[in-house]
Order: sequence, then C-alpha cells, then structure tokens
Amino acid sequence: MPFVEESKIAATHRIQADGRWEEASLFRDERRKKYKTQGLKRAEANEKAWQAMIDEFPPEDEDDVLFYVALAKHLPSTMYNIPDPTPEFTDTWYAQCNSIAGFAWYGHHEDDWEGAINIFQLARENAPTEGARDLIFEMIQDHEKFFRETVKEVFKRELMRADSVCTEEVWSEYAGMLADTYHSGIYVFNKSDLTRTPVSTQPNPQ
Repeated sequence: MPFVEESKIAATHRIQADGRWEEASLFRDERRKKYKTQGLKRAEANEKAWQAMIDEFPPEDEDDVLFYVALAKHLPSTMYNIPDPTPEFTDTWYAQCNSIAGFAWYGHHEDDWEGAINIFQLARENAPTEGARDLIFEMIQDHEKFFRETVKEVFKRELMRADSVCTEEVWSEYAGMLADTYHSGIYVFNKSDLTRTPVSTQPNPQ
C-alpha cells in the first residue's frame, strides 16, 4: 500500500486483519473518556482518541520504513549532546533518512513503486526547511551522486566539526553511528534497480 497518512477506515481494516481490533477499540474508548474528562468536546475527543489508537497500534515495519522516517526528525548530534549542528548537516540528515526509507520500501515491495514515490513526495512536502526540500529533489534527480558525493562530504565535514567540541570517546561513537546510517543508504541504493525518475521535476512544490 502507498505510504500515506492512514485513514480511520484503513486503520480499522488493518487492525482487524491483524486480530487486534478488540484490544485497539478498548484502548480508543478509554482514551476518548480520558480526553472528555480533560474538557475536550465530544468530536475533538473522538478524533484525538482515534489518532492515539492508530499511533498505539501501527502497522508492522518489516522493512524499516517507519524507523527511518522517524529517524529523520531526530538529529544524532542531539543523542550525543554535541551542540550546534550546521543547517547543512541537519538538512542532509533529513533528506538521507527519508531517501533510505523510500528505497527500503521499493527494495521490499518491487511491485509498488508508488509507495516509494509517496515517501519522497511526503518528505518534500513536510521538509522543515527549503534546503532539506531541495536535497530531496537533488536525490530524486541523481540518487547515486546524492549518496556517494553529497551525503559523504557533508558527513565528513560534520565529523570534523564534532572533533573540536566533544571527547574522543563520544566522537568515536558518533562517527560509528553516521557511518552505519550512511552505509545503510548505500545498501538500499545498491539493492534497488532504480532507473526511473520517480516524481515531477518541480524543485519546490507549494
């Protein structure tokens, strides 16, 4: 299925197929009551309870798609208390993680190229900065150059920066994490026979 925001109907069918509907609906009812006691109006409490249920009972992430989409929003420098990442690194991290998510989807669902397209499109639409959005566009136009040149060079500069602001032990762990993520990108890129341009050539969609 395409990687898009899940509707109530789609979530209901999915959770029922997983055999978790009774548990999920009880969770939703409890959350609805909780939100109403907090003063929310009925419609608002119902909507919020539905979303809480969908978040609590997500689809299985067998191909790491959801993991990398979530990772895009969490800078590794924050995990290691390394201050002041550059906008260049922040944007590249976001673009690379979402790119890995799209290629991972395609690698595990070869009959559903649309799912990978949706991931790239959503990443562009939800990009936190214009720079991140442009990097997603750059990746779409030339994914090999993006992984093997852009990401590699930005990560190298980030590690040079980090070397001056953290201990050797922290730097070593940080470098290992960046290397692991980078090689995950190379891995999913090599797994996929990607010869098509997946989305339109408009660099800055409104």
